[in-house]
Amino acid sequence: MSSLNYTSHSDEHFDRIHYYSPLIPPVKPRKKELNTELKIALIGSDRLYNGFRFEADVFLLTEENWKEALKYVEFDFLLVESCLESTTGHWEYAQIEGSEKNQKLKNLVEFAKEKSIPTVYWFTHDHVYHDNYKIISSIFDYVFCADTEEVILLEKEGIDAIILPPAVQPVLFNPFREYAYYDALNINLLFDGWADIYRFGDQLMVLEELKIYGLKIIDSKKEIFHKKISYIPELADVVLGSVSNITRQTLLKYSKNVVSFDNSLLTKTSQQWDALEVAASRVVQLHRGIFEVNDIRKNIVVENKTDPDIIQKLIHFEENELFREKLAHKAWRNVNLQHTYNHRLVSICEKLKITHNNKKEKKASLITPTYRVDYIEKVIRTFESQTYKNKELNIIYNGFDEIPPDILNNIQKNVSITISKLHPETSVGECLNYGNAISKGDYCFRIDDDDDYGPQYILDMMLHLSAVESNYFGRFPIYYYLESDGKIHKRKRAAKQLVIVPANILRKEEFRISGNTMSAKRFFLLRNKYPSKSFNAADTSLQLNVAHNIREALVMDNLNTIINRRADESSHTWRLGREEFLEVTEYIRDDINI
Repeated sequence: MSSLNYTSHSDEHFDRIHYYSPLIPPVKPRKKELNTELKIALIGSDRLYNGFRFEADVFLLTEENWKEALKYVEFDFLLVESCLESTTGHWEYAQIEGSEKNQKLKNLVEFAKEKSIPTVYWFTHDHVYHDNYKIISSIFDYVFCADTEEVILLEKEGIDAIILPPAVQPVLFNPFREYAYYDALNINLLFDGWADIYRFGDQLMVLEELKIYGLKIIDSKKEIFHKKISYIPELADVVLGSVSNITRQTLLKYSKNVVSFDNSLLTKTSQQWDALEVAASRVVQLHRGIFEVNDIRKNIVVENKTDPDIIQKLIHFEENELFREKLAHKAWRNVNLQHTYNHRLVSICEKLKITHNNKKEKKASLITPTYRVDYIEKVIRTFESQTYKNKELNIIYNGFDEIPPDILNNIQKNVSITISKLHPETSVGECLNYGNAISKGDYCFRIDDDDDYGPQYILDMMLHLSAVESNYFGRFPIYYYLESDGKIHKRKRAAKQLVIVPANILRKEEFRISGNTMSAKRFFLLRNKYPSKSFNAADTSLQLNVAHNIREALVMDNLNTIINRRADESSHTWRLGREEFLEVTEYIRDDINI
């Protein structure tokens, strides 16, 4: 169902459809600026419009406005997607040769060329639709295809085509929930495709076995009639119903796993588009079937040869939630690094030789206050291990000891590292303020000298921030390394992660973003400084103060961060005794750095 083009049903029709909509408001996009200054004229689907509208200034062409728009707006290019109807409800079947509006669309493309506007066609469908769109694609300057097989077919027709795989918009598909609705829904296993059960019933009966793993069934592509559900009584009790695209987006935020099958009414390419949205939501997708080597779903979706393989993995997930979470996180990272609309826009611009300023690559400043000379080298190793490239490190030293010459020499060799020496009387808050003031990054990340940060720590934080902007963010303290026993422990108390937290919650005593992950936009920290007189509670003071100057904050994922708890308990500001510590934590065996 299109958000712009809506065709209403009669009351009688509506009453017969089994719709489902959870009592959870959709998470509103937190994106304040476009990633580029590009202007795109678009005729395309809801999915494509929603994908590009956060990347560029997108103007939707209708049958009434196209000539005036192309005449007076300086578009960087015209983009037309293979679709039977645009998101505005215009251009019905205009791409089909011989249709009523076909010539009008051809006139539009020709007029764009006369105005020296590059014309681009994105064949987003599977190659099985080749005959539907091959003729219209031939009139464009550039043709891109989501399906590699379509590239081959078009080349046989004498049409040069370039592969441009499916994509996802992380601003819409991400794992963040609103704090007020964090526990509103919990779906362990989701299947999207009630219509597939009708067509491939005998081959999908494993779904009945999956009911004990919390299976819920929806259909985001087809309408489910009330009466039809009773035809398959063994699954009727787990059917939620037909859902809109927005509801599917919400349900993915509240799902742990999705199951899918080769046996589907959806084409391979359609399944790829859906799979990227699942992965971007940080959900594990278990698929019965093995992909071809060049399938975009490789290393994103978990392949399974048989039904028992799926069941075995679900059992493993129940026994080891961290293992499931790490699988979901790796797929999430993979998609955000390679398969977003921003990546596709960059590819189009490269082919069209359009230069533009991509604002997605923000700079990260790591700020470390320390009074311990013997920890400086560890801080430098942490910085150098970070895979995020656009970074700098500012070390603010306020110790009594002299910094050894070999450390200073190493720092001088790296233009991305600076060290500043302040008097030992300088508080940690003043050190942090100083580090933030001299930084050049868009974001400032506090890095404690004695804690451990995985190589992907900054990268993951920046990926989250490119999807959900925030002035203030961090993580909840969850994983600890206990020096006295050499083991990693996890807090027993359930900690919310990937949540948008309102300011009034930040002011509560029981909710604290961990000081070693407390981060913010640089301009925000310059206006909201750490208290300079706070001796060992600068983090708490900052959060209490900033909570009055923001509407909300982000709590990121729990991975890739470990708080080191030294054997000397008196050296910590958190003076919890060993026995008390062991009561509120549990030992884990898994590595949380991925």
